[in-house]
Order: sequence, then C-alpha cells, then structure tokens
Amino acid sequence: MDNFFKLADNLTNAIKDSKCYNDYIISRENIKKNPELCEKVKKFRKIHMDFQRKKNNGENISFDYEKKVSKEYYNITLNDDVKTFLENEQILVKLVGDIYNRITTECVLEFDV
Repeated sequence: MDNFFKLADNLTNAIKDSKCYNDYIISRENIKKNPELCEKVKKFRKIHMDFQRKKNNGENISFDYEKKVSKEYYNITLNDDVKTFLENEQILVKLVGDIYNRITTECVLEFDV
C-alpha cells in the first residue's frame, strides 16, 4: 500500500511542478490582489455552477438564462487577468480530470454484487 501513496505523492509533486499548475497559481494570485475582481469571479462562478448543474441534470434552461450566463462570462473576461485565470484553471481541471478518468476507467469498481 505504501507504494501507492508514494506514487500518488510523486504524481502530486509532478502536477505542482508543472507549467500549467504554476501558471494557474500565478494567475490566481493576480486575481486575489484585487478584492473587487475576486468577488466578481466568485459571483460568476456561482452563476456558472448553477448553470452547469442544471445542464448536467437535464433541466430545461431558458434562452434568457443561458444568455445571462454568456453575458456574465463575456463581461468578466474583458479583464485580461480574469480571462487568463479562467483559462489556466480550465487547463488544470482538465488535467486532473483526465488523470482521474484514466484511473477509474482502468480500475473499475463494481457495486452491483
């Protein structure tokens, strides 16, 4: 079992040493320097998460609501720091998600027994 934890630690360190993680950290710190901007990002995230939840649950999403989310995204990404941060965050989330999917695809757990 210790081998698995060592591998996980190595993978964690490799991610933390990667360009995409460091780009994410730098862009996150740039956002944190501006409390007003940070609040705008948090507000957008809340709206976007609600939108994604509804979409993933197959809920009916009105055109007006979708338009509102798109408009919020457009407005917030007019700021280059925010745009860079959201792009870097997306790259990092995709990387971690791809790693997770690789593990769960190959190491299938069946709960129907």
